[in-house]
Amino acid sequence: MYAGLAAALDLHAALGHVALRRSRTLAAWSARELHERLLAAGVAHRFFDANTGEEREAPPTAEQLLATVSVALPGIDVEAVCMALHPAGIHLRCVIDRRAGKRTPLLRLGTPCYESTARVRRAIEALVTLMRT
Repeated sequence: MYAGLAAALDLHAALGHVALRRSRTLAAWSARELHERLLAAGVAHRFFDANTGEEREAPPTAEQLLATVSVALPGIDVEAVCMALHPAGIHLRCVIDRRAGKRTPLLRLGTPCYESTARVRRAIEALVTLMRT
């Protein structure tokens, strides 16, 4: 059905629950860090809850996340942001939420178990710096 799905599921099974917990913990830390930095910069944002399809002001907890954080940035061209950060080796994604008849661009930050807080912090800092310009 989806290319690579079987390989991804095999990798997930091999990594086990410890890796999943690490990814969730890093995602929750990333969401809090992103929230604090965007608030300080005066950038409007709302987190996307993949379980309910709703947007919320507060960053999600580890229990509400897998290995990604998705955030709506009203009035900001999310795809342009992703493209601007790409040359610096920062690979965020622009995804489109098409639920409930609306089309909302979301910035998605991945936090796989092997990622470091230092690299995630660098991505958040670059993102917030770009938002200020």
